[in-house]
Amino acid sequence: ASEFLRIIADSIDVEPPTFAAKETTRAAEGEGDKGKKQDQPSEPESAFETEEERYLYEELLELKNMVPEVALFPRKGHAAKEEETKEEAGEETKTSGGGNSGILSDYTELRPRVLKCSSRDDADAIALDFCYIASNKKNRRLLVDDLLEYRKDYQFVVPYLCRIVATVSRYFKDLGEIMITALVEDFENLRRQFEGVALDRKLRNTKYLAELTKFRVCTSVVLVNRFKSLFDDFSGQNIDVAVYLVETAGRFLIRNAESKMRFSVLLDTFMRQKSLRNLPSAVIMQMENAYYLCKPATRSLKARRTRSDLEEFVRYLFYFKLDDPGSVSRTIAKFASPDNERLLLRYVMKTIVKGRFSAMQNLVCVLADLQQNVHYRRLPELAVDATIEEVVGGLERNDTLERQSRIAYIRFFGELYNYQLINRELLFRVLELVLSYGHRTGEVRDVCEIDSPEDSFRVTLVVTLLESVSEYITSRKNRAFLERYLIFFQRYILSKTYIPMLLEFMVLDLFDKIAPKLKRFKTFEEADAACAKLLKEEADARLLEEFSLPEESKKNERAAPERVSEATRKEEVKKLLEQRRAEHEKVVSKFQDEYQQLLNESNNEARTRIVPSVNLRAGAFKKVVKPKGGEEEKEGEGGPGLNLIVRQGKDLAAKRIVIPSDSRLVANIRRREEEAAEERKISISEMPRGAGEEVQPSLSELMGNSEIRIRVKPSSKGK
Repeated sequence: ASEFLRIIADSIDVEPPTFAAKETTRAAEGEGDKGKKQDQPSEPESAFETEEERYLYEELLELKNMVPEVALFPRKGHAAKEEETKEEAGEETKTSGGGNSGILSDYTELRPRVLKCSSRDDADAIALDFCYIASNKKNRRLLVDDLLEYRKDYQFVVPYLCRIVATVSRYFKDLGEIMITALVEDFENLRRQFEGVALDRKLRNTKYLAELTKFRVCTSVVLVNRFKSLFDDFSGQNIDVAVYLVETAGRFLIRNAESKMRFSVLLDTFMRQKSLRNLPSAVIMQMENAYYLCKPATRSLKARRTRSDLEEFVRYLFYFKLDDPGSVSRTIAKFASPDNERLLLRYVMKTIVKGRFSAMQNLVCVLADLQQNVHYRRLPELAVDATIEEVVGGLERNDTLERQSRIAYIRFFGELYNYQLINRELLFRVLELVLSYGHRTGEVRDVCEIDSPEDSFRVTLVVTLLESVSEYITSRKNRAFLERYLIFFQRYILSKTYIPMLLEFMVLDLFDKIAPKLKRFKTFEEADAACAKLLKEEADARLLEEFSLPEESKKNERAAPERVSEATRKEEVKKLLEQRRAEHEKVVSKFQDEYQQLLNESNNEARTRIVPSVNLRAGAFKKVVKPKGGEEEKEGEGGPGLNLIVRQGKDLAAKRIVIPSDSRLVANIRRREEEAAEERKISISEMPRGAGEEVQPSLSELMGNSEIRIRVKPSSKGK
């Protein structure tokens, strides 16, 4: 019945009525002890999170055992007796050691201690001393004013100030009523004022009401009603106040029997406001955090994975015994078996991410030791392949949640180079892959989804990798490779629109450590020009290697007792390359001039005459005009020819022009012939050719005869 009365009272916003308890004898009380405990609603034990918090709010000071009864319950008309009891109380307090050395006569002596109260012991001492002057109503009002005075650290001090009120109000009821009335009026006034009121003042008022509710000085109905009133205009600062109220007293209200049902309904209304109103994402996150703080989501316990004894032992070695890599490698070698290779690889990759970052070197040391074992010889190779896959996968996904693991993998890859498990070529290939993956060749400023201009995490990866190998990468044999890569690295850094200050300092420290004399570029254009020049020099060097020295030069080198220097050899090869380039350009230009001259002559002669039907097949012409001086054999060596049909008097003649075999025309003809052969696959013999009809020769026929015939209209003038 009392539960229903409480629900009805909450719905109409009034206090529930109280009924006098039935008097029972001590014997009846003993007989029905068990039934009484079952009938009475008990407070949940988990209303407070910790035992210290429960002690603060529930274990209050028992003043009646420390202060004379006449001070707690003063009687009128007994002034003389009060003076005597005050003297006795002063002696008792001296012996007990509580409060001041004497009895307070005025509140002004206690006020400085109230303003500086910051602990539970201070609050208990103030409450004990205040009881001697609490009979004066003016002193009680002064205490309330000082307790409600603004403090900068009110979030930490308010619980102790409310403890003073809770301790004293057990004997002076009006103290708590005065304070609650002032707070409720102030709360309603602040709620109606939308502008010109600081949010901090509203939050401080809510903090006082929440703490007094926890001390049970204020009933939970008062605080629940204030929470409900915020939904009348759920916007602006009211949202912040509601979130703060739920964070401060939500757990207590949801676990208190008096307010559990009604506050649960209001909490659901509180969460529905997310979908009913267009709220910012930050506000929605605050509401969800407050909701789940007082009403945690129920999660089923994850079943523990069952592992074999061997797996548990390997896990123990890699997670807890890696400080001694020699002992770990010797222990693993004792149960050597090719079947255990995959198990070890899995825990090696797990240790990279889940293990300590400082133990990375010890992990690689274990791999280096196991490489000498016959059964685990392939384990380092598998670890290298798996690490490269993780690095490439991280570049593809570019997930911010994986950044810590990506740094761990790139650091592990650097340690593999330090222990000579990978070579220099693979190291620089991965370094170049980090910069160029997802971009077009040579373009670092193009639009790339997985590497935006604002994202500088790849710079962090490169810095981490170079720092891990800085002790060995700065040797003389690696200097050229390192300086080349740092030029491209500078271009990549300058292509970014923003580099964090901390990362910029890391880059500067790295350059001072591994390449202090390297030229630093200030703009992207300078770095891009340096990269283009470097690529051009490398292309020329590769082209020089394609051409070998003449036979005479080789014979002279073998005959000479002294060795030709590398610089002299490069100069000779460069001269030979320039000579062949000049000869090639001369042949091409000569062909173009001859071809253009013949076309001009034919166009001038063939303007008015009608073109007769001509058979363009091989051998259809009686006369073939050959070039003078045997140029056909010289220039046509290894290439097809071109027969140009011209008019000489009354007869048609074909003038042969040899096409260089490396020209674009021959390459196009061959490509078209291959395409036509794949598509049509029709033999030449099956193609119809009628008498008097003009027949176009096939590509295979042209290339088979190594010649191309072009028909020109005959002119009216004969030669």
